[in-house]
Amino acid sequence: MVDATHLYLVLRGGYTFTSPETWQVGIRWQLEHNTSTPDEVGTLKTFGVSPEVISRTESDWTIVGDYSCDLGLATVFRPDDWLNDQVGNELRNVVFPHASNKVQLRELHVWPIAADGSVVDGRTCVLTFTGSLPGGSNSGNPLPLENSMVVSFSTGRIGRHGRGRVYWPTQPTSDIDATGLFGATPQGDLADTFAEFLTDVAITGTIITDVWCLPVVTGKPYVNYALITGLNVGNVVDTQRRRRRQQVESRTTRTLSY
Repeated sequence: MVDATHLYLVLRGGYTFTSPETWQVGIRWQLEHNTSTPDEVGTLKTFGVSPEVISRTESDWTIVGDYSCDLGLATVFRPDDWLNDQVGNELRNVVFPHASNKVQLRELHVWPIAADGSVVDGRTCVLTFTGSLPGGSNSGNPLPLENSMVVSFSTGRIGRHGRGRVYWPTQPTSDIDATGLFGATPQGDLADTFAEFLTDVAITGTIITDVWCLPVVTGKPYVNYALITGLNVGNVVDTQRRRRRQQVESRTTRTLSY
């Protein structure tokens, strides 16, 4: 069986209005058993992936999965506990309100990833929100779906291999100031709450004794990592060209006669 080198957490959602477009945001997490604090830059430790039937119904979500992580020394990490006890509430209550109220959070996925970038044995763990779906609280018409506020990550590794970013779901037009940039308040709010999210859901050797689950920047081959030690949010509206190309567009035409 192929071992995993890290976990990949992905947020998925859609919109309150009818749209074929969806959105997702992904962050990679180092996972290891260590009696001391892991280095900020280093080599990812591999861990085993064991079959396990997961089927939970909680107050605000269900969780279905088929694996646990064997970190050695009889230490087991269960992704469903992480989603249930930390990630779900933190995203719903702390970070996700800083998006347009036309945006919905629907699912959280955690995959064990091998060094070649593949999902180990196709294993997955999925939290699906039930009832009233979490949504952004920033009111107003949304910006075009391809427009986004970007959260950029910094690490102790120099160069592009030490940088990462995520495109946050679209913001409302009310977040744009008179110069066409994001206002300082929404910019600062997202930076504060995203930093709070990463630190609050990290596992730092105490929740599970000597187990560390930390947000990192890593790339294929997924062997080395750099711990995310800082982030910043810019005030320029970024555009995802892929998302623009997928938009269904209606056109109004005119025939010219001379």
